[in-house]
This record gives sequence, structure tokens and C-alpha cells, in this order.
Amino acid sequence: MFLYKDEQLLAVVHDTSKVTIVNVPEKKIEFDFEAPNSMYTVKVLDDNNTLIMTDSNNVRFWNLEQKKEETVVQAHTSTIPSLLLLKESDLFITVSNDRTVKEWSLSGKNLTSMYQSYCGNIKTLAIVDDHVLIGSEDSNVILMSISEKKELKSFSYHSGTVQSVDMRNGVFASGGNDYKVYVFDSNEYKPHCFAGHTDWVRSVKLSVDSKLVFSGSDDKTVRAWNIEKK
Repeated sequence: MFLYKDEQLLAVVHDTSKVTIVNVPEKKIEFDFEAPNSMYTVKVLDDNNTLIMTDSNNVRFWNLEQKKEETVVQAHTSTIPSLLLLKESDLFITVSNDRTVKEWSLSGKNLTSMYQSYCGNIKTLAIVDDHVLIGSEDSNVILMSISEKKELKSFSYHSGTVQSVDMRNGVFASGGNDYKVYVFDSNEYKPHCFAGHTDWVRSVKLSVDSKLVFSGSDDKTVRAWNIEKK
């Protein structure tokens, strides 16, 4: 899902390859359209008129006003579960199960940089400035530099798939299928484990001051953990 146009509209992608645009204040569907393949992620550019979707190995650009596809970029050789737009930049990043992270130009729609990961299928990532934090299906959490195109640190403390990662102010967080949340900082890189969930941790988010980490789980709870009192 992706909110845009001052949070007035919501773009929702379905496994059935349908994309629906919802008018949030009026609680009604504006329109929907069928994509050629099942979609995995969707974003809308700042112009509020260009929608970007990923499928099995393509990045697709749609004109929302004309309700038609304009450009298809064959970006990877496997599924693309995640796409991120870099703020105040002409760049976007794609992450694929072919174990690559690629940087692209929005205007030229051409590849500008690529990072090869040697972990398992990439499940999730977070980007802050020049750093990317990656979570994989083989329990790895990897910190990499975009400009240097290299891995800085690698950790393997989860006992299953890493479902979500986040980073802020030099603090890093991850949650996974082992029901646990891990937090570590750039000074020590020594993880602290928060245990309490009884099912997969699907999402983690650090507070603005990085003193709390929030976790959402399949056990139907959202928890707030105090990092300073760990």
C-alpha cells in the first residue's frame, strides 16, 4: 500500500495482479486496473501521476491520469519484493530474490549501481543516507554502503527469516520468524534480544529518538520496547 496526494489517495496492490486506487476521505474506489503479472510492491512518485510497481522480474511505470502502462524495465532475474524511492533524489532502489540490490535513475530508467549479496533471498531492507540494512531469509542482517558498494557488517543472530529491519541514529533493529526483536548500535554491534511475542514478528520501527522500538506480530499484538532499559 502507498499513500499519496497529501494522503488523500491510497494505492493497493493485490496478489491477483489488480491495483486499486482508493479515495481515503470519501472511502470509495476511484478506479482499478489489471497488471500483466502478480505485483509485489507499489509506489507513487511526487508528481502524483506516476505509479511504479514490481513483479516477477520487472519494474513497471504507469500513468495514473491516462490509466495506462508507459514503460517496462526488466530489472532482475527473479522476484522483486521491495522497491524504495530515495528522498530528494532521482534514484530508486530495487531488491530481488536473485540476491542483488540495484540502484536506478528515475528519469533515465537506467541502472546506475549494483550490489551483489551472498546471503539468502533478500526479504526486507531499510535505507538511511548512504547505508542500506538488509534482512534475508537465511537469518542474516547485513549493513552495506551504497557509495562504496560493499558490505560493512554482517550478523546472524535470528534463527529464521528476518521479516523486517529499521535503522535510525546509528541504532539498528530487526524482527523475524523466531518471534524475537533484536537491537544493536553502530558503536558495539552487540545485539540485545527482546522476547515476548508468541508468533512471527512482521514489522519493527524505531522511534524518532531511537529510545523505543515498536514491533508488530502475527500474535495480533503491537509492543513497545524500551531500548535504554534493556
